[in-house]
Amino acid sequence: MLKSMLVAAGLAALAVPASASAQAWGGGDYGRPSWGYGYGFAGYPQFRDEKAHIRAEIREGLNEGWLDRGQARDFGNRLQWIQRREAREFQEHGWRLPDWDQQSLQSSLDQIDRAIDQARDGDDDYR
Repeated sequence: MLKSMLVAAGLAALAVPASASAQAWGGGDYGRPSWGYGYGFAGYPQFRDEKAHIRAEIREGLNEGWLDRGQARDFGNRLQWIQRREAREFQEHGWRLPDWDQQSLQSSLDQIDRAIDQARDGDDDYR
């Protein structure tokens, strides 16, 4: 009985830091971690600035009140989808991302950026 309790306590102690670090590493912005965005892959360098810009706009929107939490979560989820896609593309192609995939990812980032700009400008049809 004592041995079972010690094993359970040990497993619980291991689970807490792992889940906490997964949230911290994955970004966890807007209430959800970005699972699957790999510990060794931080994204293709050509998209990093735009993703940082989008994250900054989401934070700005929340701070200034032109985005509510639901809208910010929606934009954050869309950005996380792109990050997961980047990770899948990296698994398939490595650092040699084909032009078609690069253009598709860029287009998706541009769509999110335009939608955030529309939300900031008060356009209710920002999707």
